Amino acid sequence: MASPARSHRGGRSRGGRRRQSPARALETPRSRLRLQLAVATVAFVIVASQWCVDPGAEAAFDAPKRLVVVAGIAAATMLLGGRAIAHGVRCTLGKARTGMVVGWAPVLVCAALVWALLSALVSPRVAVALDGWRLLALGVAWMGVGASRLLDGSRGPAVLAAFWTASGVTALLTILQSLGWIGIFEVERLGGRGMAFALLGNEGLVGLVMALAATSLCAVLAHPQPAETRFGRAAMAALLILSLAALGVTGNLTGWLALAGGLATVVVVRFRSRAIGIAMAGAIGFAVAVGAVAPLRHRVETLVTSARHGDWTSALTYRPIAWRSAIELARQRPLVGFGPGTFEVEFIPGRVAAEERLGRRLANPNLEAHFAMAHDDYLEGVSTIGLLGSGAALAALALTLVRLARIAAHASSDDSSSDARPVSVCLAMATAGAISALTWFPLESPATSVPLLLALGRGWRLAMPEDGSVDEEGGGQDVARVWPGRVALGLIVALALPEVPRFSGEHAIARASAVVQAASTSSAFPPAPSLLRMATESACAAERWIPGDTRGLVTAGAAALFQGDPAKGLDLYARAFARSERAEIDLDLGRAYAMLDRRPEALAAFVRAVWLSPALESALPEAARPLVAREVARREAALAAREASAIPPPPPLPASPAS
Repeated sequence: MASPARSHRGGRSRGGRRRQSPARALETPRSRLRLQLAVATVAFVIVASQWCVDPGAEAAFDAPKRLVVVAGIAAATMLLGGRAIAHGVRCTLGKARTGMVVGWAPVLVCAALVWALLSALVSPRVAVALDGWRLLALGVAWMGVGASRLLDGSRGPAVLAAFWTASGVTALLTILQSLGWIGIFEVERLGGRGMAFALLGNEGLVGLVMALAATSLCAVLAHPQPAETRFGRAAMAALLILSLAALGVTGNLTGWLALAGGLATVVVVRFRSRAIGIAMAGAIGFAVAVGAVAPLRHRVETLVTSARHGDWTSALTYRPIAWRSAIELARQRPLVGFGPGTFEVEFIPGRVAAEERLGRRLANPNLEAHFAMAHDDYLEGVSTIGLLGSGAALAALALTLVRLARIAAHASSDDSSSDARPVSVCLAMATAGAISALTWFPLESPATSVPLLLALGRGWRLAMPEDGSVDEEGGGQDVARVWPGRVALGLIVALALPEVPRFSGEHAIARASAVVQAASTSSAFPPAPSLLRMATESACAAERWIPGDTRGLVTAGAAALFQGDPAKGLDLYARAFARSERAEIDLDLGRAYAMLDRRPEALAAFVRAVWLSPALESALPEAARPLVAREVARREAALAAREASAIPPPPPLPASPAS
């Protein structure tokens, strides 16, 4: 899997001393064993990022995947060792100093990471932003794993095969579920268009994984190798068909757009003059798929119907609400943003600011009307780390894609070259990820971020010739050259450790939620008061491990209401509100006020809740519904008339709630 741009592999130094490549200088039996273990770790992380589920955690799909990925990043970097990291840093900086364009891509990514740290330190939500920065730093470390010698030789195809295996099982489970032949999990759905597909929990996420798998398979099939067997190519073709079928079942148009973008790069680079004909054949194939696959046909029909009526917000599944919120947040803090990972807690202030600017209500009729992500990684980047940080990251992506496209085009012109395949795979996957980031969040989900960041890091290595060398006698043993790697290694481990108590917090919230759920559904046999008190304490204890999260406090507040203590519940809900406003928290505040017979405050909270999420009107007390409906309608008309203070203000809170 060497790049065609690589040269100057050997030779002699100016003093006549023989030199060799850094990779060979570092190869020893012990280092080879560590490399094999690191490859196994990376393959395990790829598989676990799709398959790992823990029903005992509150976020049963996301939390265990996130824990495994974070632990895997730390383990892989430890196995690679500080010397390999230090060599990668020196090599990257050396390419940047010599003026090589692609050498600036890792430098720009590191600059964006440093700027994101500054953004986190000056954020109004410092704890949340620092936790978000922690994940960003680990993501950059994962790219470094891809850029290391870890995937050289036959190790790269082995890791890619692990991704295909995981995706193939996900595709099979998705198809079987859609046919009603199997049922894996029964989950409580608040949003989305379908069931909890496979082991990922979201049909859109399954669609993106299938798009990445199909894109990489097409890139490999487009560059046949003499050593390949017919059985191997037939197996890849079958896996491609399975991935496309699963993508159609999800009805996810973002996945199809990502697939189209990734395939376009493969077709243009590999087939050139035949690209138009192949593109037309692909368009015909998509049209056939729309007619044959019911979920995809239904999604296209819904999109066309909404577009004909000019309702683009509904056509785009209400994503424009999140986009406008991100734009307003970026306007408020254009240079440093609100800090990495803060979009969820700042979504409602941004949405309210957008409503004031537009003079109309941005209503989402779905029960889950709160956007945890902007559904556009570029807009979210600008709103969270500012224009400079997100601009540096985007420039790094553009430099990498351009360089990979040039190398792939050069290698594809030589039919005997074996170097076009790995470059084409990285280019196609990176392009598909860049397109999907326009309407989704592939870099914020373990199942998609793991292969994408690995492909980007691998693209850096393939696009960067290794003309540096290391003395054979020294072999990189100089401690002065190793200390940057040791520092980086220690930092990565330190950043990974907080994930363990965070995962424990997910279990504590799940246990408390189970008690509260039993109290709400089993009126004949309610849980004992001691059990409710334990649930309250457990949920409150979890809050300190998950910055910005409100689930523990909301669960504890509900337990307090079931204990007949609305004053304590009000305080807990107020603490949750101080962390992040959500329509559901406003509703709970209204319930607590109603139990305390504070009707004006309860009405204000109910009006705010229904304004933010119209679907919550059905959860209001029967007597409050007509009052709330009239007040919301009055304020909506006032907003259209551009009257001041038309939007319902946040509900009143007890004095000085602890955040």
